[in-house]
Amino acid sequence: MMRKHRIDTNLLYDHNPQVFLENTWMFVEQIDDISRINLFLMDLKEDDITKTMYSSAYHHKEQANYIPPSGNKVNIVCDAVRLALEKAESNCCAWQTLLKLQ
Repeated sequence: MMRKHRIDTNLLYDHNPQVFLENTWMFVEQIDDISRINLFLMDLKEDDITKTMYSSAYHHKEQANYIPPSGNKVNIVCDAVRLALEKAESNCCAWQTLLKLQ
């Protein structure tokens, strides 16, 4: 939907980094084409687009006690996606092994 409406996919993380990181597995699970995950990762920017491109819609972030995660955004997101993909792959392999045993 974000691609269709040309919304910057950095918003998936920047909107609420903690929620994105806690649910990265769900993000990976919902994408049916690995090339879309690649596009998402390639489009990542260090900038918090809620403070730049979409700042008018996120003025409340400045007012609230919002503390962004420390570190390199691109590395944090790439590591989270990698771990989610590894977990999904191991779950898939476990299911395939169980199915072969039956």
